[in-house]
Amino acid sequence: MAIDASKMDGAIRVRFGSELANLYEVGWISADLSQVNEFAQLLEAGDLERADRFFGEDARPFNRYVDISKAEGPRPEIVHARHGSLEFGIAGLGFAATLISGIVGAAVKHYLDKHDETVSFEISPRDPGLNKILMAYADGNFGYGIDGLNTLFSVLAERNYEVESLHENVYRISRVVDRYSGRIVRTIRKHR
Repeated sequence: MAIDASKMDGAIRVRFGSELANLYEVGWISADLSQVNEFAQLLEAGDLERADRFFGEDARPFNRYVDISKAEGPRPEIVHARHGSLEFGIAGLGFAATLISGIVGAAVKHYLDKHDETVSFEISPRDPGLNKILMAYADGNFGYGIDGLNTLFSVLAERNYEVESLHENVYRISRVVDRYSGRIVRTIRKHR
């Protein structure tokens, strides 16, 4: 029996080490995660035309006031915060946003580990099964690039996550993951 991802309460935990715990980095990275959520909403709605318009290869940069997904209903919100290193939870995400945000976090972790950066940064889904799979993905157990994403989606399907529509959009997702993980890495490196 497949897990109906649309019925899951999507939530992620975002943690910044003390070296990033200031409003400047939090603001830029939060804006990036918000745009990843907008992209995921477009995929879930099947609005590939708008997804390509705002997130495709020839997409022009847009400002934060643009209404991208036109989704109605509650917006994801910060539901808890912890002091010290900055940690907050974002609830109200759909499954696609939870998964893609986790993939972006894995790509950032991979880059930081590869370049021996000592920055503490993490995006992890609240779903422990999904989090465990994404940790294995971040460690490179599934490969990298499009092949790694294809393997990740196959593993998720084997674990009864409904990812067929996301798997069909693997190239779009790869492009967005590369773009937003790169933006987050540049923010981290520039402002440490």
